[in-house]
Amino acid sequence: MLTLLAQASPTPVSRTAMTYHIWGDDPPETDALKSHIYSLRQALDKPFDTPMLTTITNLGYQLAAENE
Repeated sequence: MLTLLAQASPTPVSRTAMTYHIWGDDPPETDALKSHIYSLRQALDKPFDTPMLTTITNLGYQLAAENE
């Protein structure tokens, strides 16, 4: 997930694209993506004043450098 977000940065990655990147044609029926995003946020955002991983409404998730 982090690699996909970093390669796309600062362009948002859609939930659909992220789900396919992780699980391919066999996505889970649960909110597993939300759980993984939550865990990634806990690791990434902890040392920073502003979040590096943001949710872009109706688009997906965006990874941005602190100075952007």
